[in-house]
Amino acid sequence: MTTAQQWRVKWRYLYEKHSMNQYLHKEQENVSGFNAGDATFIKEIIHPKNDHLELPYSLAWGSLEMGASSLPHRLENEELYYILGGNAMVYVEKEKVELKTGDTLLIHKNKSQYVRNIGSGKLTFLCIVSPAWEASKEEILRNI
Repeated sequence: MTTAQQWRVKWRYLYEKHSMNQYLHKEQENVSGFNAGDATFIKEIIHPKNDHLELPYSLAWGSLEMGASSLPHRLENEELYYILGGNAMVYVEKEKVELKTGDTLLIHKNKSQYVRNIGSGKLTFLCIVSPAWEASKEEILRNI
């Protein structure tokens, strides 16, 4: 049994044992990640489709290595970034916003955007996307 399969079994047990009226618990280190279409490394911490929940948002942990950038993209959803560690320059349409650990940035739907790690180490952040993120609602842009 793979680690991902073991995690699903553990998650199903926790889900069935604890009703949604009480709480939901996940350990981030047990959530598998992937390289998203915008070139960031993402772990979907909570996603209604993956977790069989009725929520109006998804929560992801993301990272970019030192000097790396996400690809320019546009979401049909609102996206909220919270910087856990590092420094970023976020480009939204023709504007740029510098973020540091503890900063939050809300990007409204249908705005071109990308994130660049301008710090001396890995950039880590949380993203809340509402409604929940779907690949079909994200457009990777070639030029902005």
